[in-house]
Amino acid sequence: MMEAHLALSCHKVPYNVKEKFLLIVKTREDNQLEAVEVPSKKRKVGHQQSITKYAESNTIEPFKKQSCDRTVAKFFICCEVAFRLVEHPFFIDMVKSLCLGYDPPCASTLSEDFLYEELANIMVDQHIEIIHETEIEKSDRNRVEIGSKWSKWSK
Repeated sequence: MMEAHLALSCHKVPYNVKEKFLLIVKTREDNQLEAVEVPSKKRKVGHQQSITKYAESNTIEPFKKQSCDRTVAKFFICCEVAFRLVEHPFFIDMVKSLCLGYDPPCASTLSEDFLYEELANIMVDQHIEIIHETEIEKSDRNRVEIGSKWSKWSK
């Protein structure tokens, strides 16, 4: 998570370098979600499915784990819940009752890695929004200038 540190915490890094590392953190997260294959749910013709397929498993697929981790991180960050509660036995018991195979991340992973990723996502999205708004303002100014020149010329 050195990239996230450089993008968000290090004060000695120039602004343009911070921007590059913000994009790296954001694209890495997107690539991780795409890299994990989602298993096909098509039913094989001529094969009877086992009843054990419908029982709860003690393991979950990597894609499901990543999705659950992100959801837990968003919950803790957006609801301002203390990160240490992720290790509380009652929270773990609740999570296990919902998905037996899921083990939530530890408090340090939640407070460092996921928080940095979410901050990077927010900062990149805000930066893109600011650039977009600036381009709209420039376009509006150009239209006003052209309109005023046209009205002066036509008189």
